[in-house]
Amino acid sequence: MRTGSVFLDFGPPFASQKLRELYDLDVDHETLRRWLVEEGLWKRRKKRGPHRKKRPRPRKERFGELVQIDGSHHDWFGNAGKACLMNMVDDATGVTYSLMFEEETTEAAMRVLWGWIERYGIPKALYADRKNVYVTERELTLKEEIAGEEALTAFGKACRKLGIRIITARSPQAKGRVVILVACRGYPENPFCCATLRLPCRSTYSLINASNSFMWV
Repeated sequence: MRTGSVFLDFGPPFASQKLRELYDLDVDHETLRRWLVEEGLWKRRKKRGPHRKKRPRPRKERFGELVQIDGSHHDWFGNAGKACLMNMVDDATGVTYSLMFEEETTEAAMRVLWGWIERYGIPKALYADRKNVYVTERELTLKEEIAGEEALTAFGKACRKLGIRIITARSPQAKGRVVILVACRGYPENPFCCATLRLPCRSTYSLINASNSFMWV
């Protein structure tokens, strides 16, 4: 089925919507779901059992007091190859800023942080996971030890110069809002991903550039 290649990772309701918008094909999403299951292109989701709900951490009171940063690797462009959505979200207001890259690297983190600063100013603190882009567990150099400094990554040093504190999360659940934003707000269903389906050139590099231009025109 064509939906299996063009609309890779789209759920039946969203794929049904795109078929109607892009190809003028009116297929009920439940019918499409049944076809996809029969073709082995969609798996029925198991119902999750009851689980204990943790009380969410209260939001910060002021904009810029805490900004969460995270990279989400996904087949954003179907079978054109995986890419990484670098996403920042303000803890108090939910304001976001995102850019697409090939990988979650130091350069990617610095570029998305600089984009945030240009638009919203310097945040007081960043909430990130423990990837070596943000923090390091290496031993102190002799110079750092004598100066009484902590071991920092290149990104960490840049944040220190800007007066930004890096707070590390111990688990994906601890990052909370930035993970929920990508998982539940429907970034794969965002207009920039749909627009790239119509591009004649579909290399990952060209799609990343087109997506970033589309998001921040």
